[in-house]
Amino acid sequence: MFTLYLVPGLTNTRYANLKLISGFPPPLYYSIYHTNSDCILSLTCTHDYEEGLRLSKAQNKPMLIDFTGYACVNCRRMEENVWSTEEVYPLLRDSFIVVSLYVDDKRELPLQEQFVFISKDGSKKKIESVGDKWAAFETENFANNAQPWYALLNSDELLLTHPVGYVPDKEEYAAWLRAGLKGFYKK
Repeated sequence: MFTLYLVPGLTNTRYANLKLISGFPPPLYYSIYHTNSDCILSLTCTHDYEEGLRLSKAQNKPMLIDFTGYACVNCRRMEENVWSTEEVYPLLRDSFIVVSLYVDDKRELPLQEQFVFISKDGSKKKIESVGDKWAAFETENFANNAQPWYALLNSDELLLTHPVGYVPDKEEYAAWLRAGLKGFYKK
Protein backbone atom coordinates (compact mmCIF):
# COMPACT_ATOMS: atom_id res chain seq x y z
CA MET A 1 0.00 0.00 0.00
CA PHE A 2 2.79 2.39 0.92
CA THR A 3 4.52 1.77 -2.42
CA LEU A 4 1.30 2.55 -4.25
CA TYR A 5 1.03 5.78 -2.26
CA LEU A 6 4.57 6.77 -3.34
CA VAL A 7 4.16 6.13 -7.10
CA PRO A 8 2.41 9.46 -7.93
CA GLY A 9 5.42 11.23 -6.37
CA LEU A 10 7.38 10.25 -9.48
CA THR A 11 5.00 12.08 -11.80
CA ASN A 12 4.67 15.72 -12.78
CA THR A 13 1.02 15.96 -11.73
CA ARG A 14 -0.99 17.48 -8.90
CA TYR A 15 -0.98 14.04 -7.26
CA ALA A 16 2.79 14.19 -6.81
CA ASN A 17 2.51 16.19 -3.57
CA LEU A 18 2.56 13.42 -0.96
CA LYS A 19 1.32 15.38 2.05
CA LEU A 20 1.62 12.51 4.53
CA ILE A 21 5.40 12.48 4.14
CA SER A 22 5.93 16.13 3.21
CA GLY A 23 9.18 17.57 4.45
CA PHE A 24 11.11 14.33 4.00
CA PRO A 25 11.42 13.89 0.23
CA PRO A 26 12.54 16.95 -1.73
CA PRO A 27 9.64 19.32 -2.43
CA LEU A 28 8.05 19.49 -5.86
CA TYR A 29 9.81 22.74 -6.77
CA TYR A 30 13.19 20.94 -6.41
CA SER A 31 11.93 18.63 -9.15
CA ILE A 32 13.74 17.39 -12.22
CA TYR A 33 10.72 18.67 -14.13
CA HIS A 34 10.91 22.18 -15.57
CA THR A 35 9.33 24.98 -13.54
CA ASN A 36 8.81 28.63 -14.44
CA SER A 37 10.35 29.89 -11.20
CA ASP A 38 13.12 29.05 -8.76
CA CYS A 39 10.81 30.24 -5.99
CA ILE A 40 8.59 28.22 -3.71
CA LEU A 41 5.27 27.32 -5.37
CA SER A 42 6.21 29.55 -8.34
CA LEU A 43 5.64 32.63 -6.21
CA THR A 44 7.38 35.83 -7.17
CA CYS A 45 10.24 36.01 -4.71
CA THR A 46 13.84 36.92 -4.17
CA HIS A 47 16.64 35.29 -2.21
CA ASP A 48 18.27 38.60 -1.32
CA TYR A 49 17.11 40.97 1.41
CA GLU A 50 18.20 44.18 -0.34
CA GLU A 51 16.40 43.14 -3.51
CA GLY A 52 13.28 42.36 -1.46
CA LEU A 53 13.45 45.79 0.14
CA ARG A 54 13.75 47.43 -3.27
CA LEU A 55 10.75 45.45 -4.59
CA SER A 56 8.76 46.29 -1.46
CA LYS A 57 9.27 50.00 -2.05
CA ALA A 58 8.64 49.79 -5.80
CA GLN A 59 5.44 47.71 -5.50
CA ASN A 60 4.22 49.19 -2.19
CA LYS A 61 3.89 45.73 -0.65
CA PRO A 62 5.12 44.37 2.69
CA MET A 63 7.90 41.79 2.79
CA LEU A 64 7.51 38.29 4.15
CA ILE A 65 11.00 37.43 5.33
CA ASP A 66 11.25 33.64 5.18
CA PHE A 67 14.30 32.35 7.06
CA THR A 68 14.56 28.85 5.68
CA GLY A 69 17.05 26.13 4.88
CA TYR A 70 17.52 23.53 2.19
CA ALA A 71 17.65 20.86 4.91
CA CYS A 72 14.71 22.21 6.92
CA VAL A 73 11.93 19.62 7.19
CA ASN A 74 9.46 21.96 8.92
CA CYS A 75 10.10 24.61 6.25
CA ARG A 76 9.05 22.13 3.54
CA ARG A 77 6.01 21.13 5.60
CA MET A 78 4.95 24.77 5.86
CA GLU A 79 5.40 25.32 2.13
CA GLU A 80 3.64 22.13 1.09
CA ASN A 81 0.84 22.04 3.68
CA VAL A 82 0.22 25.67 4.64
CA TRP A 83 1.59 28.00 1.95
CA SER A 84 -0.08 25.97 -0.82
CA THR A 85 -3.59 26.20 0.66
CA GLU A 86 -6.38 28.39 -0.68
CA GLU A 87 -6.36 30.36 2.60
CA VAL A 88 -2.67 31.31 2.37
CA TYR A 89 -1.40 31.06 -1.21
CA PRO A 90 -3.43 33.98 -2.65
CA LEU A 91 -2.23 36.23 0.18
CA LEU A 92 1.41 35.33 -0.51
CA ARG A 93 0.98 35.64 -4.28
CA ASP A 94 -0.91 38.93 -4.33
CA SER A 95 -0.01 40.87 -1.20
CA PHE A 96 3.61 40.19 -0.24
CA ILE A 97 7.15 40.30 -1.52
CA VAL A 98 8.47 36.89 -0.45
CA VAL A 99 12.12 37.05 0.60
CA SER A 100 13.42 33.52 1.15
CA LEU A 101 16.79 33.61 2.91
CA TYR A 102 18.52 30.22 3.11
CA VAL A 103 20.64 30.10 6.27
CA ASP A 104 22.34 26.88 5.15
CA ASP A 105 23.31 28.15 1.67
CA LYS A 106 26.94 27.03 1.33
CA ARG A 107 27.77 29.20 -1.70
CA GLU A 108 30.86 31.20 -0.89
CA LEU A 109 30.52 34.97 -0.96
CA PRO A 110 32.96 36.87 -3.21
CA LEU A 111 36.05 37.85 -1.21
CA GLN A 112 35.10 41.53 -1.22
CA GLU A 113 31.77 40.65 0.46
CA GLN A 114 33.29 38.45 3.18
CA PHE A 115 33.76 40.11 6.56
CA VAL A 116 33.93 39.58 10.29
CA PHE A 117 30.57 40.30 11.88
CA ILE A 118 30.58 41.72 15.39
CA SER A 119 27.25 41.15 17.11
CA LYS A 120 25.55 43.38 19.67
CA ASP A 121 27.03 41.24 22.45
CA GLY A 122 30.55 41.65 21.04
CA SER A 123 30.99 38.12 19.69
CA LYS A 124 32.68 37.77 16.30
CA LYS A 125 31.80 35.52 13.39
CA LYS A 126 33.47 35.30 10.01
CA ILE A 127 30.88 35.66 7.25
CA GLU A 128 32.12 33.59 4.31
CA SER A 129 29.00 32.08 2.75
CA VAL A 130 25.55 33.28 1.75
CA GLY A 131 24.08 31.18 4.56
CA ASP A 132 26.45 32.73 7.13
CA LYS A 133 25.22 36.16 6.08
CA TRP A 134 21.52 35.29 6.44
CA ALA A 135 22.01 33.35 9.70
CA ALA A 136 23.83 36.33 11.26
CA PHE A 137 21.12 38.66 9.92
CA GLU A 138 18.37 36.54 11.51
CA THR A 139 20.15 36.18 14.84
CA GLU A 140 21.08 39.84 15.15
CA ASN A 141 17.78 41.35 13.99
CA PHE A 142 15.24 38.82 15.23
CA ALA A 143 17.04 37.23 18.22
CA ASN A 144 16.35 33.82 16.74
CA ASN A 145 18.23 31.19 14.77
CA ALA A 146 15.45 28.66 14.10
CA GLN A 147 13.93 27.74 10.79
CA PRO A 148 11.36 28.33 9.66
CA TRP A 149 11.15 31.84 11.01
CA TYR A 150 8.85 34.39 9.41
CA ALA A 151 8.80 38.15 9.83
CA LEU A 152 6.58 40.73 8.14
CA LEU A 153 8.27 44.07 7.45
CA ASN A 154 7.25 47.24 5.68
CA SER A 155 9.55 49.09 3.29
CA ASP A 156 10.83 51.16 6.24
CA GLU A 157 12.07 47.85 7.72
CA LEU A 158 9.63 47.98 10.64
CA LEU A 159 7.87 44.87 11.96
CA LEU A 160 4.17 44.73 11.10
CA THR A 161 3.39 42.00 13.64
CA HIS A 162 5.36 39.60 15.83
CA PRO A 163 7.55 37.07 13.97
CA VAL A 164 6.47 33.41 14.05
CA GLY A 165 8.07 30.03 13.51
CA TYR A 166 6.43 26.76 12.54
CA VAL A 167 2.65 27.32 12.36
CA PRO A 168 1.09 24.18 10.84
CA ASP A 169 -2.47 25.56 11.06
CA LYS A 170 -3.39 27.27 7.78
CA GLU A 171 -6.11 29.46 9.33
CA GLU A 172 -3.77 30.66 12.08
CA TYR A 173 -1.00 31.43 9.56
CA ALA A 174 -3.44 33.25 7.25
CA ALA A 175 -4.70 35.32 10.21
CA TRP A 176 -1.08 36.23 11.03
CA LEU A 177 -0.52 37.35 7.41
CA ARG A 178 -3.74 39.42 7.46
CA ALA A 179 -2.69 41.06 10.75
CA GLY A 180 0.54 42.11 9.05
CA LEU A 181 -1.36 43.50 6.07
CA LYS A 182 -3.64 45.44 8.41
CA GLY A 183 -0.56 46.97 10.04
CA PHE A 184 0.94 47.77 6.63
CA TYR A 185 -2.11 49.59 5.29
CA LYS A 186 -2.81 51.36 8.58
CA LYS A 187 0.03 53.83 8.02
